[in-house]
Amino acid sequence: METNRALFSWSKNQLEYPEKTMEFLEKGKVTTIFQHITQQDSASSLRSFIAVAEEAEKQVYFLMGDPTWTFELDPLLQMIQIAEIHQPQGIVIDVEPYLLDEFQTNPQEVMDAFVTNMKKAYQATELEVILCVPYFYDLMGFSKELEQLIAEAADAVAVMNYYRGKESEHLQTEALLCANYDKPIYTIYELQPPGIHGITPRNTYYQVGLRAAVRQFEELRNNFPNQEIHVSFHEYNSYKKLFEREAL
Repeated sequence: METNRALFSWSKNQLEYPEKTMEFLEKGKVTTIFQHITQQDSASSLRSFIAVAEEAEKQVYFLMGDPTWTFELDPLLQMIQIAEIHQPQGIVIDVEPYLLDEFQTNPQEVMDAFVTNMKKAYQATELEVILCVPYFYDLMGFSKELEQLIAEAADAVAVMNYYRGKESEHLQTEALLCANYDKPIYTIYELQPPGIHGITPRNTYYQVGLRAAVRQFEELRNNFPNQEIHVSFHEYNSYKKLFEREAL
């Protein structure tokens, strides 16, 4: 099976200059972009982005998410409606409920609300849904909730596998569940520099390089030979910097 190489993109620059974006995706050997959108983005810019991507034979998923959507479903449904107008390949939902203050005091209540709303969002659209999850839900005792998310709230999952040297170990539970439910899985590598957003050297490949991340993915894929596993990098600007720095 062909492996997708995806990039998370949070910047409006990529959306506003689609030709330059697709030019780099081709140069950077990237098949897929997870492009963040908001309600403020114009319909014309979204149409143009999709059209240029189709011409370049690149897959576009609209990226959306906010921790508050754990409890508030309507904003997510509104973003899904915007996506459905433009018909990208699918959507990527990145909510991260563990960032809420409430998670520190009542994590079970937060996870229950998160699972409920992600199921409702999944049922509300015919678009392909990739759901972002961290590598540690099972380690926190939320294996049941993780299974529900994979089984009933996503067509594929993207695992924020941000712990260098333990990627295969930390993917065991997610890989097993995805295999059981016949769902593809993306493993995400952090490329941003340490010191921002709480990133430490252990979380990122910024210092050891993009080549090292690619080699690690090949090793990981060999550890799960009978499974559909794709790779994603976080995020566009960091990938571009490392790609050019290493002259790949």
